[in-house]
Amino acid sequence: MTTPPLPPGPPDGTTHGDGLVVRDGPAGCPHAVVTGYPQARHVLDHPCLFPRIGGAGEPPGLRSADGEAHTRMRTAVEEALAGIDLHALRRRARAQARRLLDPIAARGIGDLMGEYADVLPLRALLSTLGAPDDTARRLEAVWRAGAWPERRTALIPALGAAVAADRLAPGGGLITRLRSALGTAGHGTGGPAAPLLAEILATGAAATTAWTAQTLLVLLHDEGPLRALVTGTRTTAEVLEQVASRQPPLARTGDHVTAAAVELGGTILPAGTRVRVDLRAVAPTSPGLGRPHDHSHLGWGPGLTAARRRRRPG
Repeated sequence: MTTPPLPPGPPDGTTHGDGLVVRDGPAGCPHAVVTGYPQARHVLDHPCLFPRIGGAGEPPGLRSADGEAHTRMRTAVEEALAGIDLHALRRRARAQARRLLDPIAARGIGDLMGEYADVLPLRALLSTLGAPDDTARRLEAVWRAGAWPERRTALIPALGAAVAADRLAPGGGLITRLRSALGTAGHGTGGPAAPLLAEILATGAAATTAWTAQTLLVLLHDEGPLRALVTGTRTTAEVLEQVASRQPPLARTGDHVTAAAVELGGTILPAGTRVRVDLRAVAPTSPGLGRPHDHSHLGWGPGLTAARRRRRPG
């Protein structure tokens, strides 16, 4: 059966498909927002049909790369992150959490978002860099001076200086390992290290801050999860996973574009259509929702399921 072309939309230029909303874009190029799980999986699992693209002026990174370039960068990032001592990181994060929470507890009142959730994830990530304390403080100041999404771009010059300093005196942390992994992947010992580090910090801190904030809100406004934690009928990990699956920390995937005319959601999208997956609309409808440790709910994006499919031979 041949799917009909994109039908004329209402006067506001919006067309609704199956798990899909299409809006008119500039220069006759439509924009599609994916809101259905099957449609999201189709986009995320077929990078040849829906390659990633970066925004204007956006630095190179995993969220805007595809194919061989994405594979090389992803492999280098995974190798660098695998070297983090999670036990040491947990100890540092707990110590930092106490330093943030003790003053709030002493006062008996405080801003859990501004004084805790928005601070702890970034400081924990900065502690993995292997950079001097003054570098970490400078990076945190740059982060606080900007607003999302400009924060990532604003971090790159300071991280570039940190990468250059690490080349002269390796600190043995994430910067050193990423430089080495990029060299192995054919990017040279510097390569795109600073943009990738900025992406790790920005995406990791933003997502974890959102996850922490959403969990705090659930505990403050829903007696069920709080009572379950106090009585021991649910673990902290189970509550966190439930929050991530129903209120994904990442609001959307990176931007994609149709390489050619393609069917999605019962309509034909012309070549050049910008496609974005709305994870917060998709994740709560995923078939894996509620199954322990089932991350097919897309709460963190494509996840391992799509990555494994892409690595299959043939």
